[in-house]
Amino acid sequence: MLKFSVQLGSRGSIPDYSTLKDVFLECEQLGYDAVYLPDGLQWTDFECWTALSNIAAFTKTLRLGPAATFFTYRHPALIAKMASTLDTLSDGRLELRLGAGGSGVLIDEKYCGIALPKPDARVKMLEEGVQIIKELWLKEQATFRGKYFNVTDATCHPRPLQKPRPPITICADGREMIKVAAKHADIWEASLSLEAYERKAQVFERYCKKYGRDQDSIERSFEIIVAIAENDREAKKMLDEHKRERAAARGYGFDPLEHAIAGSPNRCAEDIIKYRRAGISSFTIFFLGLKTLESLRLFANQVIPIIKNTKSQDQTGG
Repeated sequence: MLKFSVQLGSRGSIPDYSTLKDVFLECEQLGYDAVYLPDGLQWTDFECWTALSNIAAFTKTLRLGPAATFFTYRHPALIAKMASTLDTLSDGRLELRLGAGGSGVLIDEKYCGIALPKPDARVKMLEEGVQIIKELWLKEQATFRGKYFNVTDATCHPRPLQKPRPPITICADGREMIKVAAKHADIWEASLSLEAYERKAQVFERYCKKYGRDQDSIERSFEIIVAIAENDREAKKMLDEHKRERAAARGYGFDPLEHAIAGSPNRCAEDIIKYRRAGISSFTIFFLGLKTLESLRLFANQVIPIIKNTKSQDQTGG
């Protein structure tokens, strides 16, 4: 099933509650499958889980979740309880998305003094954490002994509404993270160039075989930045402006804007179809210029129909 979700941005993209509510309601009306909020402190507008609990009350069909939640902030038993509570409040619409922490956790370490383990330790924390969450959701009592986390005869109430449990996405680009996704994820989400994704997909498939999992049973999702406008010139201008702002703020390191899709609806559809043909069935879209809602509308009304029509033609040989 082809799915399109929206990931909201970092601080400044959603400046007030009215805008937050408008974006979620617009996404639901336009038929997007889900909307995800970033989970952090210094680099986000709203606290993710508190906001999602409120949003669950005024949406009906939209699936909800964090862009990625990290075990550097919370013990997995707490995440399990928060997530199962949101699943209950939303009538079974939770998407639990997990990661090991990117540039955002570095910002929170700098300004809030939150201890940040080394990357290899954070990967191990993720692997332990996802196992504990599954145990708590599926068993009356859970016991787990790990290097970083332990639970003993622990329970989780309320139990999630979705059965047997809500889906778990692991956001993974590096080899060790991909290994964790192959072992434990229901959905693997990458954020790479198309060429890099195709290489990493081979790594993912090898790990699936190693751990005895059917690779086709794990949904493949892709996070991509999109600058969309009525014409290519306006979209490129939007992307260039964001690149300048980001360069001034970051000043170092990999910039995902280098792999952004920018252009008219037709151009965006052409580029995303390339990812679709690489085996990706779910897209998480990070829109530039979201405040006006026009990007949401252009993509939903003009890009998605082209992609779905192309899929139908591919299946029928048309």
